[in-house]
Amino acid sequence: MQQLRQQLVEGKKKVAVWGTSYIGFSTLVNFAAQGVSCVGTDISDTIVSTINDGKIPVPNMEYWLGFDTKYLVQSGMMTATTDWKQLLSPEFAVHMIAIPTEKGDRPWDGALEDVSQKIANQPANPTEPSRIIGGTTPETTNLMKDALGIICEHLIPAPDHRHAEIVKSIENAYRHVEITLANQLSLAYPNLDMTDVLRLVGTKWNVGVFHPSFGSGGYCIPLSSHYVLEGAERPEHLTILRATIATDSDLPIILADSLVKRGVRNVGIMGMAYKGDLKVHVLSPTLRITKRLTEKGVRVKVNDPYYSKEEIKKLTGAEYFEFPKGLVEFDCILIVAGHRQYRAISESNLKRYLTNCKLIIDNIEETWRTYNWDSSNITYSIAGDSHWLEENQ
Repeated sequence: MQQLRQQLVEGKKKVAVWGTSYIGFSTLVNFAAQGVSCVGTDISDTIVSTINDGKIPVPNMEYWLGFDTKYLVQSGMMTATTDWKQLLSPEFAVHMIAIPTEKGDRPWDGALEDVSQKIANQPANPTEPSRIIGGTTPETTNLMKDALGIICEHLIPAPDHRHAEIVKSIENAYRHVEITLANQLSLAYPNLDMTDVLRLVGTKWNVGVFHPSFGSGGYCIPLSSHYVLEGAERPEHLTILRATIATDSDLPIILADSLVKRGVRNVGIMGMAYKGDLKVHVLSPTLRITKRLTEKGVRVKVNDPYYSKEEIKKLTGAEYFEFPKGLVEFDCILIVAGHRQYRAISESNLKRYLTNCKLIIDNIEETWRTYNWDSSNITYSIAGDSHWLEENQ
């Protein structure tokens, strides 16, 4: 029997991708760019039509991919559909699942179970794109290696699917603990510039550099510890992960309460997304910060160039403000996401709009750190600076 890899590259078999957002779309284009015919399915009519128009449905993904994907659609190597039943025919030998596995801030496998059940009723073997591979049988693992070897140079087989599936969660749980430790150190040593301390700590060859922040966000890191806890046979031993989750959840609240104590009354939050140049608001610190400040009677507005006014209002309950002219309203500015648009402004032009601002706190990105703030009446802090959560003593 012909090897799966050969069947895929010769066009005799295809790859099906379930979910076409960040992971799913990048999976589509990378296989298609290697000459493998791919079809993606999504519940969003907008995403599907965008892909079929030869456009990228994920804001700013062109920066990460590094190439235009339109030719892949025009050549017929890549297409998308809302009719998932099309993906259940025998011509699809590989199924890549890239759907949400969370709801709110908790793990959720409802959609995963639904898709898996649909595929299980057909003669197909679902896999997920990963460097770590492991199937229910050695034969399945070999098939995964054949298929993923087309786009991945280094594939490491796990003993089985149970070992393989937990690897990513534990990787992210490690990062979650390390990031949260950085934040706990910043809280425990408020008189030290913990960002500098941790940078120096990271000069040791086997220690990573982690920075304090407003709290983690996104699909992976803040959920990873939940996954590990919920899958453990004896979760009572994972006390570090429980403490990590508690601290990480509290950080946006701690920040908001510190602003209230400092007498802040009007706050402009820059970034609905949790990270620069992405349109992902899943577990973004902005959500919790906005809610807490509003509860405390502080007026809050939010800007994000990748979200509409209506989206901002729906997600946060706060009004939208224009950047940069809207900055004039605020006595405090929080930079949550370091979007490139925020850096594309001169120091003199920026300061024209900061006439009422007394405090700027930047979440890791150091957006305007190089500007001269000593000659102004504005305190500019990076998360982790000494006394960044309180008045300088």
